[in-house]
Amino acid sequence: MAARSADGKSWAEIQEICSKVESVFHEDALKDAARLRALVQKRKDIAHSLQSRQSAAQRQLAHLRANLSEWEEKDQMAKQRNEQLHKKLEELEAIKREMTVQLDRFRLNEQYPSLPIYLLQ
Repeated sequence: MAARSADGKSWAEIQEICSKVESVFHEDALKDAARLRALVQKRKDIAHSLQSRQSAAQRQLAHLRANLSEWEEKDQMAKQRNEQLHKKLEELEAIKREMTVQLDRFRLNEQYPSLPIYLLQ
């Protein structure tokens, strides 16, 4: 007669239970390994995605910095042109005032011509 355990199971039944538990553990281990591989791959994918995004962001930042420098240069050139135009306008305004004075003198001379020199003697 087969030996019985304290709860009344035979050695064959205990071996069968152990075999089933071992099978469950083995299946779980395979699933765990697959899950672990999937997690490792997911981590690699995330790292790659992050690296790609960082590279794209760095390229975009470099592009924006280059644009900013270009815009600052253009702004400075526009300010210089504005100053030059302002100076030219001031020069033209001064010439206009001078010509207005000369025109007024000319009109006065036309209205009141000088006496001929021979009359003054």
